[in-house]
Amino acid sequence: APPGPGEPSSQPTRVVMLMNMVGPGEVDSELESDTREECAKYGLVKQVAIREVTSAPPEEAVRIFVHFESQEAATKAKVD
Repeated sequence: APPGPGEPSSQPTRVVMLMNMVGPGEVDSELESDTREECAKYGLVKQVAIREVTSAPPEEAVRIFVHFESQEAATKAKVD
């Protein structure tokens, strides 16, 4: 069976989801650029998307999706 929402996928991907970086209501204008800058040490970041899920527990409410240029960069970021 495929993994459910929020469960890690065993398939390599170019997108990494970060959670528990900030709490609900704590997203500010610098979060996207700070995340992009920090993740760039693993490889080229194509896009950073931030979503707030109000129905999720507080530690999972803010989800940051980082889309890397390569699957290798995403794997490095996940391992670290």
